[in-house]
Amino acid sequence: YTVGSLLPLHYQQRYVDKSFYEGTQQWLVKLGVLLWAAGEFGNGLHHYLLRRLRLRNAGNTEQKYFIPQDGLFKYCWCPHYFFELMSWYGIACTSKHAMFFLTALQMTSYLSGRSLATKAWYLQKFQGQRVAKRN
Repeated sequence: YTVGSLLPLHYQQRYVDKSFYEGTQQWLVKLGVLLWAAGEFGNGLHHYLLRRLRLRNAGNTEQKYFIPQDGLFKYCWCPHYFFELMSWYGIACTSKHAMFFLTALQMTSYLSGRSLATKAWYLQKFQGQRVAKRN
């Protein structure tokens, strides 16, 4: 994942003329960097929260899976996917290249399908338990 994020940035540094970043669209580069940084931070934070949940419940022999409640998990099933998409769109904004926008769209399609499958799995797995109202 990290390599996939850094390779486009390396491409930009090496092959794109610096004048590409000057002028009227400088705000798009700043927006892209901000989206990328916030996306990477949010994604990492929510993966940390998932790991902490697993470690906290590692000794529980009766139940193997738990519904995450920390961070933005209390509002949606896969906030780490949302933040990952923020990163991809940040890379696309920074590059201003169609290939990276298409990659971001492809990742949106892929992660949307995965999030729907995750939601269905949680609802099926925890049907007897109270499941928070989430989107």
